[in-house]
Amino acid sequence: MQQFFAQDRKEHLEKVIIPALKKDKIVISDRYFFSTLAFGAAEGLSLNYLIKINKKFLVPDLTFILKVRPEICLQRIKKRGTERTLFEEKEKLEKVWQIYKFLPKKFKNIYIIEDEKPINEVFSQIKKTVHSKLNIW
Repeated sequence: MQQFFAQDRKEHLEKVIIPALKKDKIVISDRYFFSTLAFGAAEGLSLNYLIKINKKFLVPDLTFILKVRPEICLQRIKKRGTERTLFEEKEKLEKVWQIYKFLPKKFKNIYIIEDEKPINEVFSQIKKTVHSKLNIW
């Protein structure tokens, strides 16, 4: 299954992300391979294996991981009015978080943002980090 995720990512990079970067555009992506690492490792796959099959992909200039307790995640999922997916269970979300909080030790430019604050505070923190790292805005 992870090979399919990697192939899909490769195609998305080739068709969307790399052409945009070549045009000097800023690319903002939801998830990317860090979520593959977190969810795959939480399911019991080797983190080193997952890193290996994703090693050839571009590493983002900045990555934000939004820290939210599983209980709050589940409340937000319920509010969106759709059925929960396979990974949207408290125990799985707790395992996923354990991997996510490890990723800044393994990769550069990953920032964990407390996402249980008001949206304007979360945005302000992200904007401040983007400004300091990319010298924009």
